[in-house]
Amino acid sequence: MKSETVVDIKGLVFRWPRQSAACLDLPELRLQRGEHAFLHGPSGCGKSTLLSLIGGVLVPASGSIDLLGHLDLARDLWLRPATDLSVGQQQRVAAARALIGHPELLTADEPTSALDAERQEAFLDLLLHEANAAGSTVLFVSHDRRRRC
Repeated sequence: MKSETVVDIKGLVFRWPRQSAACLDLPELRLQRGEHAFLHGPSGCGKSTLLSLIGGVLVPASGSIDLLGHLDLARDLWLRPATDLSVGQQQRVAAARALIGHPELLTADEPTSALDAERQEAFLDLLLHEANAAGSTVLFVSHDRRRRC
């Protein structure tokens, strides 16, 4: 039986090498299956760092990140070949690829940064519609307050 909790973070602290102060200090974050969350904050506040920690690319100084009852990812999932598409096209293709197989967790770091305003709305509406259809939990981060889940 699948866990209802997709992301369970406790006491997460991250600091960059040679930095004394933590750049991310998150006491708790829990996302349930099918839940959508929007984290807002200015550039440099740790949104992308959080997604890198959740994705297993970075290792926290302390605390725990529990994903679907585990904290490891196969290395082959980290590497994807680059294509000759524009940045906006790459963002859309990446989102479509992310939804293949009905993922339990979809992390989106500024997924519309290279899209014009008209395409942003259409893209996000479609992304959230498909995430709902797949029952995916969505964690969307952006510095732009105009869009919320």
